[in-house]
Amino acid sequence: MTFLSNRKPDSKLLLSGLITNYIMNRVCSLSFTRKLSSTTFSSLKTFPLLGSIALITGGSRGIGLAIAQKLSSEGCSCILLSKTESTLQKSVNKLTTVPNSILNENPPNETRIEQKHGYICCDLSAVESIEERLDANLDKLKDVNIVINSAGISQNSLLLRTKNTDIANLINIDLVAPIVLTKRLLKIMLKNKASNKVILNISSILGLRGLSGSAVYSAAKGGLISFTKSMAVEVGSKGIRVNCISPGLVKTEMGIMSSPAFYADKNVLNNSFIDPSEIAEASLFLINQKHITGHNLVIDDGYTIR
Repeated sequence: MTFLSNRKPDSKLLLSGLITNYIMNRVCSLSFTRKLSSTTFSSLKTFPLLGSIALITGGSRGIGLAIAQKLSSEGCSCILLSKTESTLQKSVNKLTTVPNSILNENPPNETRIEQKHGYICCDLSAVESIEERLDANLDKLKDVNIVINSAGISQNSLLLRTKNTDIANLINIDLVAPIVLTKRLLKIMLKNKASNKVILNISSILGLRGLSGSAVYSAAKGGLISFTKSMAVEVGSKGIRVNCISPGLVKTEMGIMSSPAFYADKNVLNNSFIDPSEIAEASLFLINQKHITGHNLVIDDGYTIR
């Protein structure tokens, strides 16, 4: 606090200021649902991701959608990437759209900023066509500064019972696609003048520990963790941070379907699902913490320490 005179600050004013700050922080911690009221939040809510544009793969459901919802509530424009257009359209409608009157009032901006959401249809299993699909949507992607690789499929079969086509499909979606997509978007991000450039990969604790019936999935997710660390070194000098989150059992459709072997493991604590919103909160933390890179954040109820 800066004072323009030599008078001592009034203790009551200081206390009032502290209380006001506390109330503002508490209000700002609330999750927004769909639309925000300009009269209610215009003087209280700040938007740390104002002006940011994020591409979220697998953004039409599960963890990807939860992350997109969280980022959109912070003022970020979100582009969801998935395979099915009808699902994408419904998911985009679930994102927060902050009124323009608020976006351009807190904090004041010389250039007006508008929050826009969109989607890109892309089959990530067809890795040879990923760059082509991205290039066809450069108008949406030209200012992207946040990339979330969240798309993935799971495995629940012993290796001897897993078809070669299923092995290739899983490796393509869970590992090769994030690498190919990151490679193309890096060219865009290197030209971007944004102050906060982030690539965030969603892996799994099965990339750290083995589990029967998940050999291929574990290999892909372990590769994604290693990719994260290598890329953090490779592009760190360019002002781009690369981090990873490895969740345990998350309460999504994919998590529930692939849970039997996981639940049978004696190391699972409380047999509890992690809510996707908790992964979204962790994602926001890693996006905003500008001194964290090359890190794999494990969120697993203590599974990997048993």
